[in-house]
Amino acid sequence: LVPSFPPVGQRIRLLATRFSVTCAVLSPSEELYCWGENSGGYLGVGTNPGFNPEFASVTTPTRISGFPSGQTIASLTLGFWYGCAKLSPSGSLSCWGRTEWSDTTYPPSQAPHEVPNFPPPGTTIQEVVTPGDTEACARVAPTNQVFCWSKATGGLDSAPLPMTAPAIVPDTSVALLSSSGLSRVCAQLVPSGSIGCWWTNKIVQRVQPVLPAGATVERMRVSGGSNVSSTHVCYVASSNAIYCWGDNSNGELGLGPGAPFAVSTPTPIPSFPPAGQRPELQDACTILRPSNRIYCWGRNSWGVAGVGTNVPVLSPTEVLPPP
Repeated sequence: LVPSFPPVGQRIRLLATRFSVTCAVLSPSEELYCWGENSGGYLGVGTNPGFNPEFASVTTPTRISGFPSGQTIASLTLGFWYGCAKLSPSGSLSCWGRTEWSDTTYPPSQAPHEVPNFPPPGTTIQEVVTPGDTEACARVAPTNQVFCWSKATGGLDSAPLPMTAPAIVPDTSVALLSSSGLSRVCAQLVPSGSIGCWWTNKIVQRVQPVLPAGATVERMRVSGGSNVSSTHVCYVASSNAIYCWGDNSNGELGLGPGAPFAVSTPTPIPSFPPAGQRPELQDACTILRPSNRIYCWGRNSWGVAGVGTNVPVLSPTEVLPPP
C-alpha cells in the first residue's frame, strides 16, 4: 500500500492501474488521486513536465481536479497515454491525456474535460475502455453498440483516423467490453455469449467462456499486445472465480509455478480469491471486496506488483504494507 494512503476516514472505492500509472477514487470524499508517470501531462494533474523521467514522475498520490461540480466518478479507465471517467448522475464522460495529440474538437488535455455530445440521445454509457496510445471506446445501452474515437493514425479504424468524434464500430453488439493498452479490444458478443477479440476492427479470436454451472461472465480484463500470442484475457464469473487464458510467459495468468507458457482455453486461478471475497480486476492487480485488500501478479516490471521485488509474480500475491 502507498504509505499514509488512503487518509484516515477514507477508503478506496475504485482502483485503476495501467502500465506506470495508478489512480484511486476515495469514499466518502469522492476525490480522485493519481500517481506514477506524468510524461506529456498524462496523469491529469494539470501540468506537462515533458518526458524527462527526473521530472515526469509523480511519486505520491496527487488529487486530480477539474470535474464538473456535483458529479462523482462512476467508473474509471486508464490507457497508455489517456484516461477517462464516466460521471454520475449526468452520465457524461470526462477524459484527459498527452497534449501533443490534441485537436480542436476532442483535445486531450492536462486536466479532465467533458467529451461533448456523447453519449447519443436515448442511450447511456455502460463501459469505457482506452486501447492504444490515444483511442477510446465506449459501449452504450440499450443498443449495445460500441463507439470509438482516436487522434492516432492507426488502431480501431472503422473510419479513417483520426476519428475526432465517437463513431460506431460496425457489426458490434456486445454485453461486456474490455481492452489492453495496445489497441486490442475484447467483448462478450450478443447473442452467442462467446468472447471475441479484435485488432484494427477485425475479429482475430473467438473463445467460448468456461463457467461453473449457472454462472455468468460479470467482468473482463484484457492485457498485452497487438497479436493473439502476446495477449492474455481474464474474466470474473458470477461465482467470483477468475478464469484466464493466453500468454503466461511471465505468470500473467496467475496459475502458479509450473504452469504452461501459454493457455488456449479459460482456466481458473487456483484457490483464489478467498471464500467470501469478490474480485474487481484491473490491469495487473485486483482489489477484493469487502476486505479492500489488493493482490497482484504477472510480469512485475519496475516492481508494479508491490510485493517487494521486480521479478515475475506467478500467483496472486498480496501487496506489502508500508514499512
